[in-house]
Amino acid sequence: MKWIDLRTRTTLPFGGSHNSSADLFLEDAEKDIALYAKCLKRTFITLIDEKDNGFFLPNDFIEMSSNPDYDGTRLDRYTETAYHSNKSSSDVFYKGSPQSYRIEGNKMVLFPRPTDSRLLRFEYVAMPSKLSSSTTYQKLNYKSISGQAFRVGDVVEGRLIASTGTKTTVAKVAKVESNGDSTGTVTLTDITNVGSYTGFRSGDLLVTIDTEQSAYSSGTPYGSGLTYDQLLDDWDTIGFGGKATIVGTNYSETGSVSGVEYGERSGTSPIIPEPFHFLMIEYAQAKLYDMLGQAQDADRHYNRYYNNRTKLAGIVANEDFGGPVTVVNSL
Repeated sequence: MKWIDLRTRTTLPFGGSHNSSADLFLEDAEKDIALYAKCLKRTFITLIDEKDNGFFLPNDFIEMSSNPDYDGTRLDRYTETAYHSNKSSSDVFYKGSPQSYRIEGNKMVLFPRPTDSRLLRFEYVAMPSKLSSSTTYQKLNYKSISGQAFRVGDVVEGRLIASTGTKTTVAKVAKVESNGDSTGTVTLTDITNVGSYTGFRSGDLLVTIDTEQSAYSSGTPYGSGLTYDQLLDDWDTIGFGGKATIVGTNYSETGSVSGVEYGERSGTSPIIPEPFHFLMIEYAQAKLYDMLGQAQDADRHYNRYYNNRTKLAGIVANEDFGGPVTVVNSL
């Protein structure tokens, strides 16, 4: 269901008025459902280097939905053990093949620290963020990720594979969709071509712009004086951010053939699963009634929403079960 359709249904008891407030409350409803019913899940993949034992979690991270997979090894939650530390001294971490993980604030830390570069993947419960439907977005596919994960808000640029010192196009990341391996798609905005180039080019590098890069590229004695090729060689070691190979070029989200349109613009519909969209209406109406001082109507609608949200949480928790189930006592 599209946002405009949800607004129409929400404001119907109010004579079609309070549209702006309804839009805000519907956004809050989507977040509330995602937070408590845990119905929006995403896959995150990043490269872990031997120089790092941790990385920042996605901006929309709520909680883990699956155990991390490190190069084919399932990691368990780290368990504190008396008289045991993940360090051999005050500034030296134990190294080896990671066996466990721990969430520390907005970072995930692996134990022990890796000895080489490998991909780590996990599924997590995400908090939705509404994109503006009036903004022009384009998508770009990538493969062979060889840096940390691309993140919402990153500024990325295309770099010629034959001459990495030359950039072709710059853009801002609005959404990241990982396929669970080393491939994925980024949704971009503010796309700006450089010089005579007219877009991202297949086979070139897609890299994140990081302010820290100047500390290494600036001339000595103040900087390290590294060329861009040298920066790329040490990219994952230093931890600059996303780096991957571009597949194809940037493309529009929608199109048409023989007058028939296909695709959908980002920001047109909520991103939680569509069967759950109608629950948002009850929440938004409860907030509108509360705003208008009609407490009894607000309570009635919110209680109905709350009961449905509770049932939804049970549905999501058991969505991979179906049909008759037999419990067998194995001796």
